[in-house]
Amino acid sequence: MYLEIMTWAIILVMALATEAITAGALVSIWFVPGAIVGMLLALLEVPFWIQVAVWLAIAIACITVTHTVFKDKINARTSKNKTNLEAIIGETATVTEGVDNVCGRGAVKVKGMEWSARSVSEEETFSVGDVVTVVAIEGVKLICKKRT
Repeated sequence: MYLEIMTWAIILVMALATEAITAGALVSIWFVPGAIVGMLLALLEVPFWIQVAVWLAIAIACITVTHTVFKDKINARTSKNKTNLEAIIGETATVTEGVDNVCGRGAVKVKGMEWSARSVSEEETFSVGDVVTVVAIEGVKLICKKRT
C-alpha cells in the first residue's frame, strides 16, 4: 500500500511540475485528478491494476472534456492566420533603391518598412520610385514584380 501511494504521489508531483514548466500549454494537467483518485484507491487497498485503470479513465475523460469545452479556443489558436510576413505578400511596395538581380542589389518600402528586394525574373529591373507588387519572400528579401 505504501509503495502504491508513493507511486501516485510521484505521478502527481511530476504532472504538476511538468505543467508548471510548460506554463499555459496544458501538457500534463489531465493526469493530476487521476493520481489523486489513485492515491485514495491505494488507501482503500484497491488492487493496483484497478487504480491504473481508473487513473487512465479519468485522464482520458479530462482530455475529452477539456477538448470539447475549449475546442473553439484551441482551433482559434491553431487556425491558419497570416503572419506578419505572409501579410506582406500581395502588398504594393515602392522601390527605394534600384532593383537589379544581376548586380544583387535593390530595396523597396512596404507598410512603412524597408526590405531588400529582387525581381521575379533575372532580366527585369526596377528604378527608384517604381511601384511593384510583392509576390514572395525568400529569406530576408522580397520578390517583386511590376504592378499591372
